[in-house]
Amino acid sequence: MTMRFLVIVCSICLNMAVVAQYSEPAWHYTIDGFNDADITDLEVDDEGNTYASVNYCGALHLEGNKGRILPDAPHVHGVLLKLDQKGKLIWCHGFKSLFDNRINDLTLDREGNVYITGFGDGLMHFPGKSDNMIVGREKLPNEYHNPQGMYVAKYSKQGERLWVNYWSSKWAEGKSVAVNSEGMVVLSYYSYDALTNKDEVIDPFSRTPNEQVKVSLAYFQPDGKLISIQPFQILKTDSNVRVPRLRFDQQDNLFMYGLFQKSIQLSPEDSLTNDGYYDSWDSYLVKYNKQKELLWYRQLGGQNIQLLDDIDIADDGSVYGTGQYSYECI
Repeated sequence: MTMRFLVIVCSICLNMAVVAQYSEPAWHYTIDGFNDADITDLEVDDEGNTYASVNYCGALHLEGNKGRILPDAPHVHGVLLKLDQKGKLIWCHGFKSLFDNRINDLTLDREGNVYITGFGDGLMHFPGKSDNMIVGREKLPNEYHNPQGMYVAKYSKQGERLWVNYWSSKWAEGKSVAVNSEGMVVLSYYSYDALTNKDEVIDPFSRTPNEQVKVSLAYFQPDGKLISIQPFQILKTDSNVRVPRLRFDQQDNLFMYGLFQKSIQLSPEDSLTNDGYYDSWDSYLVKYNKQKELLWYRQLGGQNIQLLDDIDIADDGSVYGTGQYSYECI
């Protein structure tokens, strides 16, 4: 038996006068997993509270959790948790499904509500403070795989479930979620076939030998009602699926970034290409205004892979990014 631990360490104060020195952390919080446990995202609100999403295998113990039973994961299950300014657990939600569910991304709005996206299978449970919402369906006798679906969900800062959109597919994943100052939610996702809500087709798509994966953006009102879906890219292969990550700045401009190969269309008039050297991947960073008009774009190119992992946006609009590359990066 092996035990693996995750520790969140916060409030590290950098000494600006002497490089590479820092004080002791103000607090730490241990996430104790039987087998693997991974923090997939982490955000801090204006009050200093910390929100984190965790995917785990087997069982999970959260320090200070006395009221919530986290379901055992036959494969992988997700957990959403909130810590206060001193690193003490305020609330947590464990998401149960038949075999596999995961949280891929989370974000906060200006009121402290939290949004998550990912996927699940079979009957998936979205807990609230005092009840449980069950979506999806069980496998039919003639089906080989468990039915699968992708979701985007909104929770209040008190941990109450506010709404859930869960769409079924052969395979699909919500990959990134962002919300602007007016509460409009944008979701990026991919799917292998049409997405449905019970019998209603939400996003049609049929695979062909040259069109294997559809990447799209979905826009929602603050109450979770779907506004529109915008197709972004059709990929010819189901390997190395790359879906754009999303961020809003203080002026509600939308930033998108991700990987592409050969070419990618960013607007009706704008596209990027790479030379395909050794089947290489390049990264892109794009800025759109509130009217979805492209303002500018940047490309990170070179040999092999140039991967922009994450960005952050300062109050003055400056963009900071981190990533990795092989051989060279331009």
